[in-house]
Amino acid sequence: MYRRAFALSPFDPNLIQNFEDFEEQRLPGGLYANTKDGKFGGGPGKVVVERSHLSEERVEWGEFKLMRDEYPRDIRFEKFWLNSFTNITSWSPPDWEVEMEKRVDRCQVMEVRGSWKILWDDIPQFTRAKGCYLFLNDVSGETSSESPFEDYMNRI
Repeated sequence: MYRRAFALSPFDPNLIQNFEDFEEQRLPGGLYANTKDGKFGGGPGKVVVERSHLSEERVEWGEFKLMRDEYPRDIRFEKFWLNSFTNITSWSPPDWEVEMEKRVDRCQVMEVRGSWKILWDDIPQFTRAKGCYLFLNDVSGETSSESPFEDYMNRI
């Protein structure tokens, strides 16, 4: 809607003000904030994603990255989460338990050692390692991106 209006009247001060008000009201707490019913999403739009830079990335986060907007309208909304598979954004972090379940489901079991399963997560964005290992304890339900066998091997 705004694209068509700007194409017809790109310098209309009322249109510009209306668009800026709309953008501000899309932020959390605004009239048009999108919460996605508690699901991941409702973050900034495509323009903000394209101008943003990686703030932090961790292997245990899988496809999720913490991004930083270089030109936020409000400093409180400088950082946001990005799912690099779906390009869905959110102002709040993902539900890590739900995301870990999804991640375990997509992994391939490489080896079983006692109660531990060694899983391979072939996540394409990990260009350094071309994927990563994930460790799942079937008894406790614990998951880790760090090997539980490292400590054992160091003690021998």
